[in-house]
Amino acid sequence: MPDDKPQCEIEYEKIIQATGEGFWMVSVRDARIIDANDTFCKMVGYAREELLSMTISDLEVVESPEATAAHIRKVMETGHDIFETRHRHKNGHVLDFEISVSYADIRGGVIFVFTRDISERKRQEAIMQLSSLVVDTSTATVMVTDAENRVVSVNPAFTKITGFRPNEVIGYNPNLLASGRQSQEFYEAMWATLLETGHWEGEWWNRRKDGEEYAEQVNLNLLRNKDGSVFRYVKIATDITDKKRLDDQIWHQANYDAVTGLPNRRLFLDRLTHEMKKCDRTGESLAVFYIDLDHFKDVNDAYGHTVGDKLLVEAARRIGSCIRSTDTVARLGGDEFAVQLTDLTETSRVETVARQIIHMLAQPFHLGEIEAYVSGSIGIAVYPDDGNEVDELIKKADLAMYAAKRNGKNRFTYS
Repeated sequence: MPDDKPQCEIEYEKIIQATGEGFWMVSVRDARIIDANDTFCKMVGYAREELLSMTISDLEVVESPEATAAHIRKVMETGHDIFETRHRHKNGHVLDFEISVSYADIRGGVIFVFTRDISERKRQEAIMQLSSLVVDTSTATVMVTDAENRVVSVNPAFTKITGFRPNEVIGYNPNLLASGRQSQEFYEAMWATLLETGHWEGEWWNRRKDGEEYAEQVNLNLLRNKDGSVFRYVKIATDITDKKRLDDQIWHQANYDAVTGLPNRRLFLDRLTHEMKKCDRTGESLAVFYIDLDHFKDVNDAYGHTVGDKLLVEAARRIGSCIRSTDTVARLGGDEFAVQLTDLTETSRVETVARQIIHMLAQPFHLGEIEAYVSGSIGIAVYPDDGNEVDELIKKADLAMYAAKRNGKNRFTYS
């Protein structure tokens, strides 16, 4: 049987089916759907026959039926409109659409509707907006640099923490923040790891705009293009200056004497262990002095702890003036001090330093209006001759010190 449809209707059907967009037609009288192409049917999950029994409100999520009616009247007045809305798929999920409508005064008035699914675009926009919001509100600094490591963008936290405004860093190399604390080898190792693995995490010190140094916990990531070339470097960092200073303070309190500022027993033994291992490698030797201040208790009892502490501080300074910067003087507790002489190639230096210390301690101590006199008894042990273990070496130096006291004080005795 020959097709008796008019040629114009056949062409119309071919056009609406061929368009890459969803197409449907609505009657302005009751917002009923009176036509739809296959593309739109697939978009919303309904068969064409199902859609022809539905109205706009059966699909529309954003507008109420009253708002839709008002919108139709507006389109009839203006002739066209472009807007975004949301329709519900047959299975219940919601789709984002960009709608282009035109009014035609045919069949009692109809609106041609062309629909483009923008759900994925809206999803990506939402992700980008969320990411931007997270970056902008983050308390961590975020810096993005290009393939040449020139700053592309920074977040508000960066400005708050560093003092640099975006226009003062964008286009520049981030090394304008460098503090100088990290070595060239440090940065070379960092870049090697970042380029090899795409990630680096660690700590470093940078410098704020006002020159103050600050510590950062840093997370670096490398983003590549599809061809493998570098697209962006992203740095996320947290200011840990207060934590580092607190850690340093705790470490200092655990390893240094509160009165004299000298290393305490713990740090002295740690350094001694390290130097003994070094001697094993180099074949050199070291000496340990165990020093006790003679008559210190008399001064402390006569004038009080404040004067006694001043004497300890001055005694520490005098002992320290007799040794090299590579040696160590420590307060072991009470009026007892220890000295570590390293890199010994000849034993004559040991006796020279011991005599200097005894001479310095025997000089009068001017403590405000008080003049006090003490002396020093020194016990000396040499590694490795007098022992191979730290405790053994300290014990022998201690015993030698008591021998010096028994022999009249103000002198040194070998183990």
